[in-house]
Parts: sequence; C-alpha cells; structure tokens
Amino acid sequence: MWCGATDIIIRGIKSSAQLADGRQLFSSAYAQHTLERQRQAQVRGGFEEFTISNTSPDKPDILQHIRISGDIGSISIEAELAESKLLKLRPAK
Repeated sequence: MWCGATDIIIRGIKSSAQLADGRQLFSSAYAQHTLERQRQAQVRGGFEEFTISNTSPDKPDILQHIRISGDIGSISIEAELAESKLLKLRPAK
C-alpha cells in the first residue's frame, strides 16, 4: 500500500496531553489543523513524514509527526507540545 502511493489520506488521528496543573488538552478540540508533508528521508528504502499542527490561540500547539515506512509498511506517530506557548500558560508563583 505504501510503495509508490501518490495520494495518502490521513484521518482521525487524535492526541492528548495532561499538563502539570491537571489541565487536559485534546487535539480534536483545537481550532485549526494543518497537514504538512516533510522532505522524504532515505532510511533503508525511505519513508514519508507528515506533521499535523493543531493550533488554538489559548493553547500550546500539539504537533503530530507521522512517519510511513516504505520498505516494511509500518506507521509511527509521535506527538509533542510546542514549548514556546506552554511556557506562557504556566501559572505565576
């Protein structure tokens, strides 16, 4: 399925995080979701990499990195919070 594919559809990938103060963030509750295709890397047959940026003005961005392997037909998904907005949300001591 992955080898030679020209169109890839990504749907329904959701991530969540719990902040130190107990607040929970869900990517599905964000205002905007942007898909960006990264440069193709060469690792034993290569892989395709995409990043979904989930953004809202009052929340740290949730970035979802999706890697689709061409040689073994596997998918890996990694989520991260954007540190720059996260620092602004921390309560003052």
